[in-house]
Amino acid sequence: AVPGIERTTTALAMRELVTHRLTPLLHRLADDR
Repeated sequence: AVPGIERTTTALAMRELVTHRLTPLLHRLADDR
């Protein structure tokens, strides 16, 4: 596999993971206002 492609895939996976973790938090913060 090409290192650049692997790095991009990992970055995308990490971003999705972070998004899934942060979305409920952001909704909770928005609801508190």
